[in-house]
Amino acid sequence: MNTGINPSNSKSKFASGASGASVQAWRRETALLLGVSEPVARQFGDTGLIEVEGMPVTLHPLHGQPAGPWVATARVARPPAVKEADWCDALLLANTQSLLLTHAAFGLAEEGDAILVMRIPPEHDHPRFLSADLDGLVAMCNALSDGVSSRAGAAAQAVAAPDTLRGTEPTESESPELDATDEVAELIRGAALHLGASPEQAVETARTGSLELVGQRVGIVCDPDDEGLVVAIDLGDAFLDSTERCRIALAASLDLILQAGAAVGRTPQRCQLMARCALQGQSAHSLAARLHDLAALAAAMRAHQSHVPEAPALATSQR
Repeated sequence: MNTGINPSNSKSKFASGASGASVQAWRRETALLLGVSEPVARQFGDTGLIEVEGMPVTLHPLHGQPAGPWVATARVARPPAVKEADWCDALLLANTQSLLLTHAAFGLAEEGDAILVMRIPPEHDHPRFLSADLDGLVAMCNALSDGVSSRAGAAAQAVAAPDTLRGTEPTESESPELDATDEVAELIRGAALHLGASPEQAVETARTGSLELVGQRVGIVCDPDDEGLVVAIDLGDAFLDSTERCRIALAASLDLILQAGAAVGRTPQRCQLMARCALQGQSAHSLAARLHDLAALAAAMRAHQSHVPEAPALATSQR
């Protein structure tokens, strides 16, 4: 696939934005940039469904407009040699990595296929960016399949994770410092103040990216590109202590990533609810509301460990 992006050279009929382009036209152009034939591109424009490297992929605007945001999905069948328990574990491990890198997470369909859901921000309102996003979506799915096929359950290798992930997992004896710009640290400090922290506690939260909220331990790290914050909330060791619970959590993650921008993930150390918070347009007040809603959701999930509750309160708090 040839999906190289040079924004300064994006002087096509789409460069002026979404006003003159239909959803169908944008999808058609996106498919052509992926290297498919004109008939296939036209079909993708009409239906939003295409097969890429043998993988069903969909692309739809969240609000019916090409300006975005968009939602893309890809479906991956469980390899025959991989047991269901290992498959679920692989998806949960991959979620921890994928949410650190981008707004995407794996869920589980009823028949056992994995579905990777990616929320594409309005800033990617050009077919060149959309094609790059779809290329990345497929690459993540291929990495997952290759990882679990070569070593059952080895999803920790499925998506490369930068070392900053360790910032969400401090030990009791450590007090790591958050790697954040002064502007981001001030945003976090302001959010902590809105949440009722004392001035001293707010400064400590901005320094470490850690706070207690609604009885939950909340960890915050900056994503590798400094475009957002990644929030991780411990769900307890018992939350994913059986294959059935893992399956339920993954099925619920399909709705969580769309409604709340969150998903359930696992690291070798813990089970956690993870979510991304965009920095663009973020205020201390909106970040505080987002953190509170996520902590409340995690608390409800821990209280009802046989199922994952819906998150209607988070549907309007996506930043």
